[in-house]
Amino acid sequence: MKKHIEYDFLVHNIGENKEQAYMAIIPAFNNAMVFGADLEELEKGIIIMIETEIVDLKIAGKPIPKPDRTSEYSGKLIIRIDPVLHEKLSLESKARQISLNKYIERKLAVE
Repeated sequence: MKKHIEYDFLVHNIGENKEQAYMAIIPAFNNAMVFGADLEELEKGIIIMIETEIVDLKIAGKPIPKPDRTSEYSGKLIIRIDPVLHEKLSLESKARQISLNKYIERKLAVE
């Protein structure tokens, strides 16, 4: 079973020349950095880093940061956009015969 990570982290693709390499920054733990050759390795490293940081803080008698996430994201996002952009996106999604939500999701997923 995949372990739920309760702290936010930022992932950066640091690979060059089509090579996979990633770096994650964990703000709650003084911007601790983790590196991984792929996303699976990076995730494992994040979990280990958080567990290690918590143990170190306990040993030092320092407070442990509260988790950033106590539940999963619902997948629902409400935003306000310019009506002209809304119309444009709507027409583009209809032309592709997909829902507006799915079209926006695909556009946002492109890096």
